Amino acid sequence: MGSPLYFLGLIGLYFPEYAININGHSSIFRVARGINAFMNAIANNGGMASSNNYDISFQFNEGQGIKDVLKKFEVDPSAAGNESGTPASLISMFCDEANFPSFSAATGQIQNRYQGEGTTNYPHTRLDSDLSLSWMCDANMAPYKFVATWMDFIFGERPSQGVGFQGLSELKSLSETRSRNTVYRLAYPEQYISTIRLIKVEKGKSAPNSRPSAAIIFENAYPYTIDAIPLSYGTSQLVKVSASFYYSKHHNFFIDNRKIQG
Repeated sequence: MGSPLYFLGLIGLYFPEYAININGHSSIFRVARGINAFMNAIANNGGMASSNNYDISFQFNEGQGIKDVLKKFEVDPSAAGNESGTPASLISMFCDEANFPSFSAATGQIQNRYQGEGTTNYPHTRLDSDLSLSWMCDANMAPYKFVATWMDFIFGERPSQGVGFQGLSELKSLSETRSRNTVYRLAYPEQYISTIRLIKVEKGKSAPNSRPSAAIIFENAYPYTIDAIPLSYGTSQLVKVSASFYYSKHHNFFIDNRKIQG
């Protein structure tokens, strides 16, 4: 018979290096090398990684058609001189969900390679998941304008710009219509693809994002779907926009942030 659970609980209050094994018979086991060694190991490696510390950036090259269109609506996140608080600066700041992509191996099979071995699986193709990003929207809907303009450009459309509009009534009386015989002429990929950098960072002495540890660089990326944005009466909720991106390839870039002093 093991010791009573209440007795083990009292020991755990005064001696954190002891724990209760509740999966089997009640027993006391000592954490290997002690809790202090465990905490020191974490501290020596810069602490634990947190999911809410990351940075994302979009790179469009000069001469790309999409860059000129994004500048028109002030939502080009790669434009030089973007000041904090401008619509373009919010594209990176308000990205509240991102993901490191998953990857797996497609496999084939070899039968009876050796006598008695049976089936042997071997990898032949690497399979990567798509990139999904989500943004919180400000009142000006800058993140939505960014991905919607990008998607429109791919299909040869241009969003209308309401210059001089002052209120709702003017928009309700808008008479602009599109031709019934709409023709879509897709842009060349060189005109709209982007390089996206997703960087995992941790807090440092000088800034909350001064210690990068890993980065994924997505090459030739572009959006292929924008999720529906629900709008409804009732309790007010934050508006969010989500988009998924295709890319030709990605590669990892690792940094040892234990050597970063900042």
